[in-house]
Amino acid sequence: MAGQGSFGSRWLWLLLLAAACLVQCAQLRKLLRCPASCSCTKESIICVGSASVPRSLPGDLSSLSLVNGTFPEIKERMFSHLPSLQLLSLANNQIKALPRDIFSDLDSLIELDLRGNKFECDCKAKWLFLWLKMTNSSVSEVLCVGPEEFQDKKLNEASNFVVHQILPYQSVSIDTFNSKDDVFVAIAQTSMENCMPTGQSIVGCKAILIDDQVFVVVAQLFGGSHIYKYEESWTKFVKFQDIEVSRISKPNDIELFQIESETFFVIADSSKAGLTTVYKWNNKGFYSYQSLHEWFRDTDAEFVDIDGKSHLILSSRSQIPIILQWNKSSRKFLPHSEIPNMEDVLAVKSFRIQGSLYISLTRFIGDSRVMKWDSKQFVEIQAVPSRGAMTLQPFSFKGHHYLALGSDYTFSQIFQWDEEKSLFQIFKEIYVQAPRSFTAVSTDRRDFFFASSFKGHTQIFEHVVEEQAGKVETNRKEERQALTARRNDGFSSSSGTLRWKAIPPTDLGFTTDKEISETENGFGGELIELKFEIKFWIDPKVDWNYWSPETSDSYPNRIQFCGLGNTKLSISPNSANLSRDSVSSFLTV
Repeated sequence: MAGQGSFGSRWLWLLLLAAACLVQCAQLRKLLRCPASCSCTKESIICVGSASVPRSLPGDLSSLSLVNGTFPEIKERMFSHLPSLQLLSLANNQIKALPRDIFSDLDSLIELDLRGNKFECDCKAKWLFLWLKMTNSSVSEVLCVGPEEFQDKKLNEASNFVVHQILPYQSVSIDTFNSKDDVFVAIAQTSMENCMPTGQSIVGCKAILIDDQVFVVVAQLFGGSHIYKYEESWTKFVKFQDIEVSRISKPNDIELFQIESETFFVIADSSKAGLTTVYKWNNKGFYSYQSLHEWFRDTDAEFVDIDGKSHLILSSRSQIPIILQWNKSSRKFLPHSEIPNMEDVLAVKSFRIQGSLYISLTRFIGDSRVMKWDSKQFVEIQAVPSRGAMTLQPFSFKGHHYLALGSDYTFSQIFQWDEEKSLFQIFKEIYVQAPRSFTAVSTDRRDFFFASSFKGHTQIFEHVVEEQAGKVETNRKEERQALTARRNDGFSSSSGTLRWKAIPPTDLGFTTDKEISETENGFGGELIELKFEIKFWIDPKVDWNYWSPETSDSYPNRIQFCGLGNTKLSISPNSANLSRDSVSSFLTV
């Protein structure tokens, strides 16, 4: 019996040894399948210069590097069986696009390297755009090689301006202000004789907030300029004060500023005998505080802080721009310096990038200029060809710096700041008839860009960036996305103020705040909201349906992605509850 036990033990050991050999042989066979250009271990695979991807990958792989290859694409679900993968490098290949949700099963992914590829940042890349926003993994910079508007830009920082809404009236200036957690936009409409209250030949509206009081300075060519105050008890603006015609006969610009907690505004007068005048608040009203100079036909005034001191820059039709400095002793603006070789400047605007002070000078004939303060004077850093330009407006959204050049003769251009070159590069062209001003308006969630038009419709563009696209909600179980967009199908042509109204998460849009009409007792009216809502259910095939909430009818339509932050709706003009203006409308996602 003892001999039989010893014999059985030997057989058991032989069986265990054979099993171990089989396992080792199986692993060895797996290693033997490793391509010649790869280095394979149990937990990692590194392929350098490979023309193909390994056919089979171990499920417990933790590191995979496919670099410097020549394969143009990655197959669908290639990484779906690698839940333990932590490091993935696809750097320096010829990859132009990645299959949708290729990384969705990589729950353990810590680092992803996509450098050195040739990604087309078009509709097919939108899923990657959204994934970069939501992932917790560290991802290298993803540069776009196309389309042209995104060339050499980072995919996760790509931005664009898309038409959000068209307002069916002309305008010459737009101002924005916040009051009691609301965002307001005041639009000066010359042809409709309308600002927030009515007026004649209005050239500008400037809102002034003092404590809880809201004032609006209305500058107009005829009938004198006036100041209106908003009366909450009456929910309307009433005339508060006249601005003497003897001082301001042809206003061209209004600039608001504060010095040592005191509120001022200046009106630039462009008439030959005009007096550009500073007004000051004295707790009861505004009074003329200082006349700066006469006979100079001033076109614009810009308040700017230079090295901690308050200055005004005045541009003029008849002289080069001058710089006035606030004197603390006399408490007046005194001549300080000039900006040479810049005759006939229509407008001057200031802005800062990374703490440095810049100004833009607009010229109708010749080149406009971008200049930088160098501790002693403004020096030119860039000339911008600008024949026919009436405005060169700087603005910024979330670290993106832009310069909008409005032209009467051709397309208006938007330039974007290039940090490496420290210059503005052409970014996008937009068509606005006779643009007179560009104004940035930000709500709690979104950024807009208002373009006033002297001869056409006022347009609202939305600045679409990574943060916007990240709002799309993904439901992976049903493999579809749901989003709701609100469109306001036109504003009343007699409405002068627009209010941004946000009711999270779906009710977003500009609505008219007041329908203003003149009565014997002043200005009154009621709140009118013009709303239009379209819902989209998006499936992976991009065959979508839309319906209007006013009806139960459903209309199948083909909708395609057009860029990284918007969709273009293609519908029939005779569809129910849709006007012609809503055909091919851009709706932000």
